[in-house]
Amino acid sequence: MEKIAIIDMGSNTIRMVIFQVAEHAYHLIDDTKETVRLSEYMGAEMTLKPAAVDRALAALQRFMKLCRSRDVKTVIPVATAAVRGARNREEFLGRVEQETGLAFRVLSGEEEAYYGFLGVINGFREECGYTLDIGGGSSEITLFEGRALSSAISMPFGALTLTERFRSKAGDGRVEAEELRRYLRTAFGREAWLGSRRGLPVIGLGGTVRNIARVHRHLIHYPLESAHQYAMSKEQVDETLRMLSGLSLRQLQELPGLSKDRADLIVAGGMIIQTLMEAVEAPILLISGNGLREGLFYEHMQQRSPEGRGDDVLMNEVVNMMRYYHVDERHATHVAHLALRLFDELAPLHGMGEEERLLLAAAAHLHDVGVAVSFYEWQRHTFYVLLHSKMAGLTHRERLMTALIASFKNRKKMREISSPYHGLLRPGDEETVQKLGILLLLARALDRSRSSDIQDLTCCADGKRVRIRVQSINPDIRLELKEASEFQQRFAKAFGMEYDLQADISGARQR
Repeated sequence: MEKIAIIDMGSNTIRMVIFQVAEHAYHLIDDTKETVRLSEYMGAEMTLKPAAVDRALAALQRFMKLCRSRDVKTVIPVATAAVRGARNREEFLGRVEQETGLAFRVLSGEEEAYYGFLGVINGFREECGYTLDIGGGSSEITLFEGRALSSAISMPFGALTLTERFRSKAGDGRVEAEELRRYLRTAFGREAWLGSRRGLPVIGLGGTVRNIARVHRHLIHYPLESAHQYAMSKEQVDETLRMLSGLSLRQLQELPGLSKDRADLIVAGGMIIQTLMEAVEAPILLISGNGLREGLFYEHMQQRSPEGRGDDVLMNEVVNMMRYYHVDERHATHVAHLALRLFDELAPLHGMGEEERLLLAAAAHLHDVGVAVSFYEWQRHTFYVLLHSKMAGLTHRERLMTALIASFKNRKKMREISSPYHGLLRPGDEETVQKLGILLLLARALDRSRSSDIQDLTCCADGKRVRIRVQSINPDIRLELKEASEFQQRFAKAFGMEYDLQADISGARQR
């Protein structure tokens, strides 16, 4: 078992995450931050000021105490814009190493942009898009196409530096909005590649983006408290920023969802988002729970085990969760195989496509995770675990549907457990969940003994009944057939007809 800490020393905050890695599975066990405003009052001379240096050193010493108490053996410390641009950075880094033992790597702007992209691409299934990482002293933007990095730039401004530069002369804590907007439009306009692909989503990372999203969730009473994959339309971004711009500093500090230590920076940071979305004509802002720190972690994992991660973001997440929750992988994989065979064979009956098949596959692999909490009420625990996990590659709606499919018992229970989140679903989603949930119940029953005896199946519907012919390598599959026969009524409600089960012992084929 290995524990890995990633420390990101930025212009506004220093953050540390700690991952625990064991048996090809990993999970986050700590996430902490301190607002030190390292770039505060650097001015034209670009020197880190003594008060800011002292705040940073004190925070790092506290972080190292946490690492020692957690028995962390590997620490990866990186510094970004404030240290990168400081004239006294060598003096500062020398003192940091002397007092904390940490030898910081100073990332270039391009490296900072790359690691942010790497974190994002391991958390989303989008093929193309822009990423925007707003820091205190810089903003990194990338364009990726075909899931490969196409262009990247580190812009020499962030939420903190823009707030200081464009602070209102009225002394009311606000910024000179029009002057700032003109500055941003000019800066983005200099980069021709920003206009080369229009209409793509902007995927935002960093504290500014997460805070704006959290404020919006509070405003609309969003039922799920989850940042990753939260989506805001351009109009919603505009409305939220308009509301924030109209509040005093005191009102911002008391606003639900907004961190007090970002209250004075949020408008300038929000204007970076808004102006970039205008420049690239982005219709939507997607919020990423992954960023630079996760990008560094994924790189470390790849170096540690080059064959450890594939290109399928969702399947990587599924496999990691199975291992973390000690799921019987052989059984889960076989149930998924049988569920997908039912899905494919019954395609003329249900008329669903690849997206629904993807959700069924994820749900089938993870249907047993709730057992790690308790065997009793395991389906309810499965629902909770999946709904409140990051589930990289799935939107909030898809995550909810996956959780409902994996925990499905009947339509009444589904409606009961999903009622607080009903607003996330679209018309027809309940029917889809019901059908996929029934297929998963059948598949699970067909491997009730967890022996993988039933290796394959075929289905034939004649308009009145569905004939399910299972192929087994074991003549004794009475347990599986009995269990599978108990879903007749639920199957009929979902698909409009009942089914017959037939066994073919001699027709089994090896997978």
